Amino acid sequence: ENISLTENLGLQVGSRIEQQNVETRLTASNAKTFQTFSSSLSFNWLALQNISFSFSGSRSSKIPTAEELFSNGPHFATGSFELGDPNLRIEKSTSVDLTINVNSERFHASTSLYDTDFSDYIYLAYDTYDRDHDLPRYQYSQGNAHFHGFEMEAEFDVYQGDMVLGTPNLSLGIMTDAVIGKLLDHDIEDVLYVPRLPPYRIGGSISYSRGLFSSDLALRYSGRQGKVSPMEGITDAFTMVDASVTYRLFSGAIFHDISLMVNNVTDSEARLHTSFQKDLVPLPGREVKLVYRMNF
Repeated sequence: ENISLTENLGLQVGSRIEQQNVETRLTASNAKTFQTFSSSLSFNWLALQNISFSFSGSRSSKIPTAEELFSNGPHFATGSFELGDPNLRIEKSTSVDLTINVNSERFHASTSLYDTDFSDYIYLAYDTYDRDHDLPRYQYSQGNAHFHGFEMEAEFDVYQGDMVLGTPNLSLGIMTDAVIGKLLDHDIEDVLYVPRLPPYRIGGSISYSRGLFSSDLALRYSGRQGKVSPMEGITDAFTMVDASVTYRLFSGAIFHDISLMVNNVTDSEARLHTSFQKDLVPLPGREVKLVYRMNF
């Protein structure tokens, strides 16, 4: 529900009731029924003509999935043996989020800060090496956890063009984000981080267009991830550069885009810390594509 409190202040409220029945053919006693209730509240304030704030809070519940409850076998996509836990409880979280938006004729930016406390957070963590299947074994577990982080993106039009008039348009962009997630239920003094936690990222882009021609160049740096869970390897930083040029042709109400794209221009070795297979399979090297797209 959206409610206008004043001309510049709005209120959003929402709720969700969910019921889920999960069964397995293994035994009748493994049938599970869950019921949850989630709610959220958000205030939106237009402080100035081009600046707005949004503050939201929520109390959410997540029902365990069938995989989290009943997995018991090799998962070849992740190269692991996954073991579920039929005794998993409903995951609950309390979250607050502050977002600042700036929108003007030539500048657009959005920044979000968030903080979330989890009760019975469900995660998949390394357990042992399963010699029978020659695979690492991962166990679905749960415990209390705390996440906090931020996201920011901005774009500035150095020159504002018009495609119809054929005048040039030049835009610069920047983005960055970071998140830290910690497990709170343990008896040791060392910090335990959530498995496969994404590293911080920072990137920039430049876009140029004139008439039917457009081009983009984007650079993204992913930092070294040293905040790892037990038995999890550190992932090195990498820089990814992507570029593309596009020419557009019109045919009545249909237009055609012909694009030359080059991903990972510098042929960097890049590994995603969020991937189970990062030590075995890196991201693709330099990739060149010629793409035709018809829009109608």
